[in-house]
Amino acid sequence: MDAGTPYFVCDDNAGATVATTICSHFGYSAGQLISPDNYLNDRVSGVTFGATNTNCPSGASDISGCDYSDYMENGVPCFDGEQLAVSCSNAPYWEFTADFARIKYRSKMGGTKVAGRAWCEVTAQKYGMELEDKGSIIGTALGNFNGTSIEWVDGEGQYVKSKDAWKLKIRKELSGDETKEDMCFVCFAWIEGVAFTYAVDTNNCGVEYSESSLDEIIYNAIAN
Repeated sequence: MDAGTPYFVCDDNAGATVATTICSHFGYSAGQLISPDNYLNDRVSGVTFGATNTNCPSGASDISGCDYSDYMENGVPCFDGEQLAVSCSNAPYWEFTADFARIKYRSKMGGTKVAGRAWCEVTAQKYGMELEDKGSIIGTALGNFNGTSIEWVDGEGQYVKSKDAWKLKIRKELSGDETKEDMCFVCFAWIEGVAFTYAVDTNNCGVEYSESSLDEIIYNAIAN
């Protein structure tokens, strides 16, 4: 390769350690391999591959310790879309949180029911990058905490891409002396086998609770 000439690096055999090392070299705490599609434009037109089979030792913090093969001597072709690209961040490795964007409900049928709608926002970021196609991989549900247990209100939220939030219906019959003011709605969000989180509508919650006791009740509820 000619010194001073820009080249692409092929992503063949590059793994997480390569991404972490590259990002560490530039002062970031974390990194991940990503698709190069967002970076391939007219400014890099004509740039060719110069290296491939990059390997960095575990714990390396500088790219000078990485090995690679000269692309022209390797004999295995690489194509557009196989350029090595990384995303660097100082954000936590994984962030998965939920929050109420909006919730509105009212009494109906002479105070025997409550009805309305809730919007739940979910943040799902890996190394500071939002997960793609959140609507198909994240599940949501709405429950009501009555002080001792969780009552399921809507078992499947609907993702609305234009709002980047999940719409959840509120349709609940009140029992005994329950009133609209006794409601304490909880938004649940999960990625099957990967992550779980929840958010309480603290602005309208009519039930006193401690976080530790609510955690135990919620995890018992989802386990059953």
